[in-house]
Amino acid sequence: MSTRGHCGGPLHPASEEGAAVHPEVRPQPNSETVPIYPPNMKRALAYLRVSTAAQTDGDGFPRQKEACRAFAEIKGWTIPRYFEEQQSGSDQLFDRPKMQELLALCGEQYDTIIVERVDRIARDIVIAELFFRECKTRGVSVYAADSGEELVNAVGDPTRTLIRQILGALAEWDKAQICKKLLAGRKRKKLETGKPCGGPKPYGRNAEENLVIDKIIRLVRSEKHTLDAIARKLQYRKIPTPGGAKMWTRGIVFNIARANQNLLLTEDIPDIDE
Repeated sequence: MSTRGHCGGPLHPASEEGAAVHPEVRPQPNSETVPIYPPNMKRALAYLRVSTAAQTDGDGFPRQKEACRAFAEIKGWTIPRYFEEQQSGSDQLFDRPKMQELLALCGEQYDTIIVERVDRIARDIVIAELFFRECKTRGVSVYAADSGEELVNAVGDPTRTLIRQILGALAEWDKAQICKKLLAGRKRKKLETGKPCGGPKPYGRNAEENLVIDKIIRLVRSEKHTLDAIARKLQYRKIPTPGGAKMWTRGIVFNIARANQNLLLTEDIPDIDE
């Protein structure tokens, strides 16, 4: 029986039914699965944020991710990476590790960012406008999935800029109103029970945290370390952060030093080994 085709080429091995079976392509050991996108498909990054104060912000990552994915699908884009950040909307840009990582990739590699709503960038209108200015400098567009609006280049249209800033101001006002109601409820609960209710727990409640405070104060007093350097030092030594934050930042170090500024004037801070 001939094993060659009509054109003289070899046939694939036949199955029991006589159908041609193509050789199986097996993945190489230890190879990573890399998604392959059509060369003409635009790629965008998505930024998702929830507040560290869960009581004042019920937004969740799954819903935001789905909104960004659906928007990208309508546009015919793909999202290779989602940046999830658990950070207050009032925190400065340099205190947001995921946002800094996102911006570092923008410019040459990516030129589009998607957020669920404009207030996922920040609830503070000044911080949001600084973010838009940074994106404009890098040539990056930012889209809000809920409205479909491009937010950065709206600066060329006074009406769109006004609408964006009004939405940002409303988000900031809404957060202030929620915080005001929570504070009133906590005060009422304290009057009823005689015990504090809610709010972040103070840092320095145990011996380990007091040692960290002493270390921060000593480094600040030495005037040889910046706040960023102190944060990196604490992160390197894997010292637990206040409130379960993902990493030490200059903002956390500053807040601890400010809360314990009375220690900056004393001379009895013990010397802790580096």
